[in-house]
This record gives sequence, C-alpha cells and structure tokens, in this order.
Amino acid sequence: MSIFQLSSDRRQTLLIRIGIPVLAGIIALFIPLLRDLHFESAMVASVLGCFIAARVAAKAEKRAPEGWNLLRIMGWVYLPALVLLTATLIRGCFSADGLLYWIFNPPLSILFGYAVGRYFRVNGFRRSVVWANVVLVVVAVGIFLFELFTLPQVYFFNHVWGHWPGPIYDEEVTFSTSVILFRFITLCWVGLFWLMPHFWERRQAQYLTFLVLGGLVLSYLRLSEAGIVSPNEYIEARLGTALQTEYAEIHYPAGYLPEQEKNRISELNDFHIREIRDTLNITSDERISAYIYAHPWQKKQLTGAKHTSYVPVWTSRHQYHINRQAVDGSLRHELVHVIAKDFGNRILNASWSVGLVEGLAVALSPAEQRRATVDQMVAANEAWLEADELERLFSVTGFYREGGPMSYSIAGSFVQYLLRNYPVEKFKQAYRRSSLAAGYDTPIDSLQAGWKRHLQTIEMVEEERLAGLRAFAIPSIFDQDCPRRVTSYQEAMDRGRLLVAERDTVAALQAFGQAADTDPDAVAPVWQKLQLLALQGAWQDILDHEVPEEKEWLPALLVQADAHKAAGETEEAERLLSISDSLAAEAGQYRREVSVRKEYWQDFIQLNYSPKQVRLDFADRLTSELQWMWLRQLYALEAYDKLIDFAHSLQPEYRPEQHGIFIRVVEFLAANGYPEAARSWIDLIETDQLRPMMQYQINQVRRFADFAAVEDR
Repeated sequence: MSIFQLSSDRRQTLLIRIGIPVLAGIIALFIPLLRDLHFESAMVASVLGCFIAARVAAKAEKRAPEGWNLLRIMGWVYLPALVLLTATLIRGCFSADGLLYWIFNPPLSILFGYAVGRYFRVNGFRRSVVWANVVLVVVAVGIFLFELFTLPQVYFFNHVWGHWPGPIYDEEVTFSTSVILFRFITLCWVGLFWLMPHFWERRQAQYLTFLVLGGLVLSYLRLSEAGIVSPNEYIEARLGTALQTEYAEIHYPAGYLPEQEKNRISELNDFHIREIRDTLNITSDERISAYIYAHPWQKKQLTGAKHTSYVPVWTSRHQYHINRQAVDGSLRHELVHVIAKDFGNRILNASWSVGLVEGLAVALSPAEQRRATVDQMVAANEAWLEADELERLFSVTGFYREGGPMSYSIAGSFVQYLLRNYPVEKFKQAYRRSSLAAGYDTPIDSLQAGWKRHLQTIEMVEEERLAGLRAFAIPSIFDQDCPRRVTSYQEAMDRGRLLVAERDTVAALQAFGQAADTDPDAVAPVWQKLQLLALQGAWQDILDHEVPEEKEWLPALLVQADAHKAAGETEEAERLLSISDSLAAEAGQYRREVSVRKEYWQDFIQLNYSPKQVRLDFADRLTSELQWMWLRQLYALEAYDKLIDFAHSLQPEYRPEQHGIFIRVVEFLAANGYPEAARSWIDLIETDQLRPMMQYQINQVRRFADFAAVEDR
C-alpha cells in the first residue's frame, strides 16, 4: 500500500511524524556544532529520544508491541541524523568518530528511557509518565551534579545524554572504548528495569536479574580503570609521585620530571601563589593540589582535557591540572582561578560571569602572554567595546559570543584597568555577585570611557600590532567548517607526537612516515622525521629522502643540507644551502637560519644535533648567537644539568630574539641554588630598551629570583 492509498488522516499523521524530525534536522544545520554528525548532536538526540521513549512506554497500551514502539522512536531520532549525515558528507566533514557516537549513544538512551517508562507502567503506577520523568531528571541532572562537585575530571558519562568528552576548546574529539564500556552498564540497567516487574513471577527473570546485577557490580568496581570516572586518589596513584612545598602539594609522573625541572616548577608554584594572594588580599593558608601531567595525552586519558589546562573550581579541593609542557604559558593563569575560589559565589566557588573569571586570570598573568600585551592586542584591533557590548561580554552567557583570543584579551585588558584604578575589594564584590554593577558605584559607560582613554595611549611597534591582529583573526570553534573531524593525517601526526613525548623514537618515525604517506604535500611529518633522524646522527637515512626544492619545504630542505654537510658531501650541501637562501628571501623566513649555516655550519651541526656532547671549554669560544642556540637545544632535549652548568659558568650577551630561553635559564638558575647567578644575568639587561611584554617578563623573573634566594620563607 502506497502513502497515497492511506486515508487523509493517516496520511497527515504519517507526514507529520516524518516531516517534524526532518525539519528538526534542517534547523540543526544552522546551529554551530549541532550541524555536524558528532557527539554534540548525538547528545541532544539522546536526551530527546530518552524522554520521548519514557513517555511512549509509560502510556503504551498493553497490546502495543514493545518492539514496534522502540522502532518508531528510533525512526524519529534517526531521521534528523540522515539530514545531518547528508549535509556532513556534502561539506566534506564526515567523521567516523561522530558516526560511532550516533551508533552507541541515542539507541542506548532510548532503550534506557523506554525501560524506565515501561517499569512504572507495568507496575501500575498512577502518573507513570511523571514518575518516569522524575527518574530520568535525577539521572540526567542529579547524578551529573554529584559527579561534577565531587570529581576533578571534565569528561562525563550519563545514561540519559550519553557522553561529554571534555573542554570545548579541545577540538579533536575521538571515540573511545570507554563509551562502549559505559553503554554496557546502561544496557545492564535497561535489563534490570525490564526484569524487575517480573521478578516474582518467573524463575527465568530471577536468574537473569542476578546475572545483570553481577554485571553491574563488576562494572562499578572497575569504573576508574575503564576510564569512566577519575577521582583525585586515582589520578594521584596513576601519576605516582608527590612533593610538598610551603603552599602546594605537587603530584607529577615518575620518570618524566627531572630533578632540576621539579625544583623550578615547585619554586614557581610557591612564588606565584604568594604573589597572587598578596595582590588579591587573600589570607588563606589552604594548600593547593597541583597535578602536573607528563604530556597532553596522559591528561586527556585521566581528566578528559588534552591541551586545555583547567581548574575545577566547583569542587571543594583547591586544585589545578596542567600539562608539564604548558607550565610556562599557563601556570600563573590557572593559579589565579584556584586562589579566586576564596571570594567566589557559594555554589560555583567562582563567578557566573566567564568574562570576570577569565579576565581576572589574564589580568594577573600578563607575563604569560607571547608577543604583545593584552592592551596592545585590543588597541591594535581598536576593539574597545562600547558600554553595552562590554556589559554583554561580562554577562553570564556573553563571553563565548566572540572568538577565544578576542574575548580573553578584551576581558583581561578591562579587568587589568579596573584593578589598577580601583580597590581590589570592589572587583571581588563584582566577581562574587557576577555583575560589574554590584561591585562598582561608577556606571559602566564611565568605566568604559576611562578604559578607552587608557587604550588610546598604548604604543606599539609593528610586530606587536601584527601579533594583535593575528590573534584576533583566529576563528572560534563555532565558526569553523569541520571543527570535530579528525583526518587520518591528523591521527598519524598526533600518534607521532605522543610517541616522541614517550621517547619511543622508532615508533615515532613510523607514525610520521604514515602521516607523510597520507598527505604527500605536508611538510610537518617529513620535517619531524628528518629532525629525529638528525638527532640520532642517521645522516644516510636523511639523504635517502627526496625533499622538493620549494619554499614550503624549507625546514626539511635545511635539515637535508645539514645531512650532506655532516656526511662530507660539501658540494651538494652548499648547492642546497644556496637554493635555500633564495627560497628564504622569497618566503621572507628562515633567513637567519641560512645565515648561521653560512658562517658556522660545522659548529651549528654539532650544537643543534649533538648538544649533550658539547664541552664547556668549546662553548666558551662560540659567538653569543651560537651559545644561545646551544642553550635552546639543551632545554628542548631536557639536558637541564648541562644547561645549568653552562649558564652558571658563562654569560652570553642578551639577544631579544632569544628572550624566551633567557627567561627559562634564569628560572633554572634561581630554583636550583644559583640565585646570584640568576640576578647577574638579569642585571645586564637595560629593561627600558625592551618592549612592554618583555619588561613584564623580566620584572617578574627578577622578583622570582629574589623569592628563590630567601632560604627561610
């Protein structure tokens, strides 16, 4: 029977049942993130499907086949998915991970909701729909809130809405086996709700109930090992090592934190904690729990956050979670969040205004910025918002309406202005009550006008202006075309970087090789592979690679030129260097790298690829540029003992282009028993000649050296 042979009423009902889900799918195409067939859209479908299934099951007639009801609900949920799938394929954004989320999340949520609704119907509850909804709300919201306020993780599993994998800023979301394990638990609960009404009627139901209960007990005993929950105690056990400082208890992975780096991080923790508390007039002596992870992949496994450092302010414990590699760029920022808990609201231990939360952290950690101050970035873009726009930015929901760098910079610049010009207690009041008006008697338009006048006095050089323009040009995740798609190339590169972090060079070479095979036009995997081979002295393996003599391939071409030089093939090495020189002039990049090779090629090869074998008496005769290059390479390879010995014995001329490694060297000296040497390095610098951001950083590291020099704090 075709649709045209049905009665008009039935035809209308059928069209509505098909048309509404299809229309929902079309509407979703206009909503960022939901328009992709990935975990966000699967999560929304899981919630809707679960509650619809509970209602249908609770109201179903006894004669209605349960299987037919479930199929109808599945159809309603997957019709929008077909729209999303079609659009995703057309846009080239299809993701196998997204498809897996749709396979494992909505169906199990529908089964769960149906089983709950059926339980109340079969047991004869009056208002069975209400009871079913109450149970689902408790599971969807109540259990989530319990986990949120008791666990430090930022990933969550739920029988109603499925899976939230971690911070929204971690764009690469891949499907994990933990989802399958959790959905097995969901299936056990489905079985339990289905069997319980028949427990006293059928012996078979009793046997199956005990079997299901056994599965639930075993599953709940292994939640942490399965990657479903990560209590603080489990994370601490996995990291394995801890040390206590005056203000913090630092947990870090055994074997991944050399003694010198451990000293530096522990001293930095205490320095920043004391300074931030003094700035905010905080008298608390609460010891902060610091969780330092070996690399982003370990943090992703244990907490759900990969590249995002974070503070679970909503938990009772004062704590932060950070990758070891992110300490230099995020430590003070995260500590501000932790310490601000002391004047946050009673529920969140922070402010409901994300603008105030992030603005404070940016304002009090200016030295962690890169090439320009937040004031310079805002001034470069003339982004001094009008009063109503500024008020929206600091509202509860306004922060995420703009791209991340823009929102962070504007909020940080404005809060920094407030802290400089008004008592800190006013800001703390505004922070606690999530409203600028609650803390400041001055109207918002007057605050905005004063801030704008300040920004109009900001000076900057062209490099700082360009840095500000580039930062604001980074699109928000909501504006990207395929924010969740992870290609085979990205997977191989990610695996290669993980293996480098775990010091498995052989497997890393294979992974980078696979990435290069996947995308023959990509320079990064070839360059990574050649760099690893060069550090091993495998020059012949490098020479066996074919590198295009094009400007995009300059980094790899320079490594190959080094290989020819190291192998004694001087003529070919000089030919490649001449080509590289022309390409560098055309590209406007790598000019200095070419120039250093022209002047000091043999020394460059030894310092860059065998830095641990270089003797101090040899380094003493080098130019300051080569000495800095050697220091930078020692730091990259974690040869901290040699770095400190060299820094204590020699003192190369300060070079602004080596500012980053200069700061690290001073920190290592100060934290490892050489505060006077650290001060002598700083004293050679005329800070008045530096750009504002560099001045911030030099002044902060000077205070750090003074802090580390005090033996009894």
